[in-house]
Amino acid sequence: MDVNDLKPLVEFGNLEFIIKGAVHAANGTTEGLEGDVDELKRALIAERFSYLTFCLAAIKIRVRCKVDQYWMPVGKALAANYIHKSYSTLDNRMRAAAKAQKLGNFLLAALIGEGIDPTEKKVRQPA
Repeated sequence: MDVNDLKPLVEFGNLEFIIKGAVHAANGTTEGLEGDVDELKRALIAERFSYLTFCLAAIKIRVRCKVDQYWMPVGKALAANYIHKSYSTLDNRMRAAAKAQKLGNFLLAALIGEGIDPTEKKVRQPA
């Protein structure tokens, strides 16, 4: 493994601290938080990055923060440092992932298996 491959994991330690602080400040439940943080970490370092998987993991963290004022530092850090997009892009993709989740796990797995990411604008149907 190359040293550069480990850099996101080192930086993720800082993000994990921000996430735990935001959940604590929001008086959110910390039961199962480690699992949600690990899921987010796995989505970030996956060999085949999927915005769908990443956004679904981010939604779980967002729900724990309850109030947007606690989520915003986490969301901005995720957007800027990990997907290198604006926060509004992350927010739009999270909304698309929430809609796609309604398809069910079987159909989502089939889409991902075919290399189709339903959070991509070119895949989504116009509203």
